[in-house]
Amino acid sequence: MEEHAHAKHARIDVRLYHVMIGGRDREVRVDDDGRSVFLDNGNIPVRIESVGERSYSVHFEEQAVRVVAVGGPSDYHLLVNGKRCTLKVESERSRLLKRFVKTGETIGEEREVVAPMPALVVKVSVAVGEKVRTGQGLVVLEAMKMENEIRCPSDGVVHEISVKKGQAVEKGELLMKLQ
Repeated sequence: MEEHAHAKHARIDVRLYHVMIGGRDREVRVDDDGRSVFLDNGNIPVRIESVGERSYSVHFEEQAVRVVAVGGPSDYHLLVNGKRCTLKVESERSRLLKRFVKTGETIGEEREVVAPMPALVVKVSVAVGEKVRTGQGLVVLEAMKMENEIRCPSDGVVHEISVKKGQAVEKGELLMKLQ
């Protein structure tokens, strides 16, 4: 019970990001000023200097690399010192929200979308019977004066909607079912 109470009041670190590059998952934390960046729990300070449009000089661990970035806001194609690679960025908030979307293992199986936190339903963006695509917004929840859009985990059809605008929901409460 103590663990549940702690989880209910856990805060999301909006300055923490998970970056996948070269098959390696790294934590990146941005300081309050938005200028200081640290890798792997603050152990490696990183300094980023803009040297042109989409072109940066990145300094860390006594080295500097030139990076040209195209894309965003979550997937970037990079040239790092002339070598191509892909960078995928995911916020701590997005990662947490994904943990609360239950998906079926097989095609046609029903999937439940549940509230990741206690919140107020601000908007239901879909209707029963509507075809939905991966990443499409389903429901907007407001918690701690922040709006959080719950997105579709995979292509499917809205089978059932269990909430309506203005309704308060608890963490883990069913929002809708998809097929």
